[in-house]
Amino acid sequence: MAIRTTAAPEALIPSLRKALREIDPNAALADIQTMQASIDEFSSRRRFQTVLLSTFAAVALGLALVGLYGVLAHSVRQRTAEIGVRIALGASRLAVLGMVLRQGLLLTFIGLGVGLAGAWGATRWLGSMLFGVDATDPVTFIGVPVFLVLVSGLACLIPGWKAARIDPVEALRCQ
Repeated sequence: MAIRTTAAPEALIPSLRKALREIDPNAALADIQTMQASIDEFSSRRRFQTVLLSTFAAVALGLALVGLYGVLAHSVRQRTAEIGVRIALGASRLAVLGMVLRQGLLLTFIGLGVGLAGAWGATRWLGSMLFGVDATDPVTFIGVPVFLVLVSGLACLIPGWKAARIDPVEALRCQ
């Protein structure tokens, strides 16, 4: 039974029990809850799944960024002598930073290309699992890659900044 009221729902419970006893003395009024509580109970599982999926997505993004940072930091470390020579021969620190950023963003674009191709190929299967959203949603297929490129660019800045600060004399002396 559902009852619509403008008063506080808890205030109606005694009068509801009394009215039910008058109709049927053997009936019991149990599991009384507001419509909002009923909706919250109904949608709690889906909300939990959404939070869990969002958490996994955030962890995956973090792992991807840490991996990209690690690859670029290792590459800069291996190429210290080369970068030192470039700086000694007149390459600007901005050019060195740009070189490292290009390398990192190239890796990002390759990964995005493979990922978007796989996602586009899976749209027929995913379409049956989605409600209220198109499987080829432009916000998803444009917004997520743009966000990933921006965040990857930030992850590339640290190794790029370190590469641009390499002292050419120290880099060549270590060789």
